[in-house]
Parts: sequence; structure tokens; C-alpha cells
Amino acid sequence: MSQPYGKTGSTSGWPYNFLHSLTSFDFSQLNVSAGVRAGVLITSLLIIGAFSNHIREATLGVLGTIFFLQGRTKQSLAIRTLIFASVINASAFTIGSIIGTTYLAVPLLAVGLFIISYLGIYPNTAIIVMISAVVFSVGAALPGINNIPPGERFWLFLVGGLWGVLGAVTSLGWQLLKKNPAIEEAKPPVQAHLRSNQGVVDPLRSNMSLESRHFQFAVSFAVIGAIGLLIAQGLGLMRGYWVLITVCVLLLRSEILVTFSFTAMLIIGTIGGTVIGSIIIANVHSIWLLVTLFVFTSIFYAIKNVNYALASLFLTPFILVFLNILIPGQTLLAQTRILDTIIGAALSLLGVFSIWAFSYLKR
Repeated sequence: MSQPYGKTGSTSGWPYNFLHSLTSFDFSQLNVSAGVRAGVLITSLLIIGAFSNHIREATLGVLGTIFFLQGRTKQSLAIRTLIFASVINASAFTIGSIIGTTYLAVPLLAVGLFIISYLGIYPNTAIIVMISAVVFSVGAALPGINNIPPGERFWLFLVGGLWGVLGAVTSLGWQLLKKNPAIEEAKPPVQAHLRSNQGVVDPLRSNMSLESRHFQFAVSFAVIGAIGLLIAQGLGLMRGYWVLITVCVLLLRSEILVTFSFTAMLIIGTIGGTVIGSIIIANVHSIWLLVTLFVFTSIFYAIKNVNYALASLFLTPFILVFLNILIPGQTLLAQTRILDTIIGAALSLLGVFSIWAFSYLKR
């Protein structure tokens, strides 16, 4: 994609686009084995943390596993590529967590989000940019992270990612350990797609202008993300990072119509998921919470590419149960999840509209 983000165009067709996306189920993307594998990886880490009395450390490991699994879009990748992705996630999280403990958290978050999104100018980096932005934002807004040394944060998050790599290796077998043309060796996105006469930094220089839609998007994304953190801090939101995650997931889309549709589906799925999650939390306790966590984790990762609204429906109870295992008795989690999602969605739409309005005014 030459213009990965912030594409303009008419927004009048979004209701049709939304209804089509809402009712479209791509069951060819259903992956039951991947779902069960994710459930085992995440639940086992929590069990290890609980029995070893290191649940806090296990939580960061779980986050590393979750974001590794979210960013892994291909079934077959070289081991070094998987490990590199884990290192990138751990680095983004650690840098974000350091920024989040400073008095300049808001402007530094904006700078970080601008840099991450601007690097998306290179082809085939969309998923890398999205996951990096989400991980960076979570690190900046995660409560209570400053009582864990930065070096320990990095290693715990990295261990979680490598735990996911181990799951990938065991699922694909020893074919990953030997050279095999059938296994995709992920090339560096810049060198693989740039013209031979085009330098690596040329796209960065040539788009450093308000005339570039990509630059416009990076600025808008940075500003909206900073506003999201400012609102989360100002309102004292329990889980303010949900606002930033929503902004990253929704605003980092290639088309305005897609952003509108995904926003509506996310809100629908979140509201439905909070109902399911609230019922589970109120009626399920002790070891059975781990069982339900395994079930929701497995379902989510099995169907996450089938339909976005359906995935959101199962993602929300997975998150609510997970947090209730860590800190039992959180009665306002469901309401907080809905509120943070709506705030993040509203900010995302504001960002998309600002990009569209700027392009419209220029024309």
C-alpha cells in the first residue's frame, strides 16, 4: 500500500459497509487448533504464576504472549522472525512504561505514536505498526507498572513472547528448524519492496510534509492518542489503556469506511461481551474462572479473523475474566470497559473525520 492510512473518500456508504461486514462470516479463517493452543499458552502461564506466588510477573508474561499471538498473522514464519517480533513488542512496552511514569507522559506518548505510525509508510508493515502502537500505549497507561524495574518489565514481556514462539514451534513442528522453501522467510519490509534505486530513508523524507496523507495521519493519530491519555488521566479511569487500545485498533485502518464499520462492530461486540462477562464473574469462582478463561481465550483466537463483531463479543469476557482472576471483586469492570471503548471510538472517529475534513478543504 503506497498510502497505508488515512485514505479519504466519501463516507456516505458506511451503513451498507457496516451491515455487510457485520453479516459476513469468513469461516475459512476459523482455526480451532490455534485457539486451543492460545488458551493453553495463556492459561498455563497464569497457573504457573499463581502456584509460584508470582502472579504479577506472570501477568506481564501473559501480556507478552497475547500481543505476540495478536501480531502473528501467518501460519509459517521463520523462528528468527518470531523472536524478532517478541523483542520488538517487549521493547515497545518497556519504552512506553518508562514514558508513562514521567510528568511528560502525554507529549512523549504523542511523539512515540507519531514515530510508530509514520514508519508505516513502508509496505507490509501495517500489522507491525498496529501491534507496536498498542503495546507502546498499554505500557504508557498500565497502572502500577512503576513498581517493577524497567529491565524486569522487558524480560518478563519478552519471556511471554518467547512462550508464544514456543507454542508456534510446537504447532508447526521441526520444519521451522530447517531451511524449507515452503516456509515463508519474512524479508525486511523495506528492502523487499523498495525499488533498487530508492534509498531506505527516501520514503521518510519525501513524506515529511503536510501534503502527504500519511504524514497527516501520523500527526492526527499522535494527537488523538495524546488526547486519549489526557482524558484517561483527567477522569481517573480505572483502565485508561483501553481508551488507547481502542484508538490504535480503530484509527489504524486503511479506509475511512472501514474505520466507521469497525467502530460500530466493536461497540456492539463490547456491549454484548460485557453482559456475558458480568454474568460469568458474578456466578463463577475459584478454579472455574481459569476454566472459563481458557474457553473464552480459545474461542476468541479461533474466530478472531472470522468476523470482527463476533471476535469482540468473545474478547471482552476474556479480558474481564482475566482481570478478575488477577484482582478479584472488580464490580465496575464491565461499565469501565464500555465507557473506555466508547471514548476511544469517539476519539477515533474524530481523528478520521479530521483527516477527511483536511483533505476535503484542500480540494
